[in-house]
Amino acid sequence: MKKEDLLLIILFLFLLLAAVITILRGGEKSRHGTGAALVPPPVASVLYPS
Repeated sequence: MKKEDLLLIILFLFLLLAAVITILRGGEKSRHGTGAALVPPPVASVLYPS
């Protein structure tokens, strides 16, 4: 396995994890019409501190 392949896999897993966290965190807020599930995790954490 090449180094580039490993970096791509890590990046993909990170994006997948970020998407799951955003959906889980934004799911409870999205009923307010903010569409939090569409907001990237860093932005969501600023808008909705836990």
